Order: sequence, then structure tokens, then C-alpha cells
Amino acid sequence: MQRDDNFDKEEEYARRLRQQQAAARTEYDGPEDNMSLRQRLAAKRIKNAAKQKLEEKVTAPARMATGQLLKFSWLNLIDSFGLTLIYINMHVFLRWVFPDMFCKLGDEWLPKQASVLGANEAMKNTGQAIGIAEVMGLLLLDILAIIVVGGALALIVMITGWISHPLDAIMNLGWNAVNGLVNLFKGLL
Repeated sequence: MQRDDNFDKEEEYARRLRQQQAAARTEYDGPEDNMSLRQRLAAKRIKNAAKQKLEEKVTAPARMATGQLLKFSWLNLIDSFGLTLIYINMHVFLRWVFPDMFCKLGDEWLPKQASVLGANEAMKNTGQAIGIAEVMGLLLLDILAIIVVGGALALIVMITGWISHPLDAIMNLGWNAVNGLVNLFKGLL
């Protein structure tokens, strides 16, 4: 009789457990609740793969277009009297904001087939070397642009000062030049 009592108790516990599980399923009836762990992981991998494919389809053409625009900006830097420097600096800033949409400096010169074939080590090193040269060139051009703009502003301020007070400007210019020469030769003697 004890075996039957134990068996009945186990059967009662199993029946209660099935009822609780059924109640839980109806309470949280979602598509993933009825799936096993293996099925959930497979569904998650499929979702991630689909998301990655969608991102590749959207971001790859955008990256290629912005890369071409960056390349044309570098090529037309002299023709535009340096105005394409504005886009180059915007591209560098937007690379920090949207890294998937904008390529690194130097990657715009690599052939399109290199990215399709998986870009071996030599191509990566070439892209990095070109990128370092472009960063140094961009810094040099930015410093030069700041000097040119600052010099132009200084000339405008000097001209407006000469127009508003011509006699004072000429006297100050002459007196400052004489003082500068005296101080120069004082230091040498």
C-alpha cells in the first residue's frame, strides 16, 4: 500500500506541476514562450543575421557614396580654393557620429574590389598609411586655413581702423615701427 500511496502522491504532484505550467503558458502566451532554449537561440541568430544583412544593404551604398565624395573633395581641393576642406572636416566629424556611414580617412582610395574580397593585410596596411598621411595633411591644411582667415580678419580690422582714424593710424604705425627697430637693436647691443 505504501507504494501506491507514494505513487499517488507523485502523480498528484506531476498533475499540479502540469496545471501550473499550463496556467503559466496561457498567462505569458508569446511566440518565444513555447519555444525551447535551442529554438530561441536559433531565432535570435536569424534575427541578428537579418538585421546585419539589412544594415549592409543600407550602409554599404552610403559608405561608398560618402567615400567617393571624400575622394572628390581631396581631388578638387585646389580647384575650389580650399572650400572642400569644409566637407573633409565634416566627414571626419560625422565619422565619429555615424561610423557605419562614413569611411576612415585613407579608405576612400582603396579599390572597391578590396572590400569585396575581404581586404588582405597589405591592403589594410596601405589604407592605414594613406590615412595617417591624410590626417597629417588635414591638420596642416586646417592650421593654414586658420592663419589665412585670421590674417584676413586682421587686415579688415586694420583697414577699418585706418579709414576711421587715418592720422592716428599712420602715426601709430610709424611710431610702433620705430620702437620695434630700437628694441631690436637694443637686444643686439
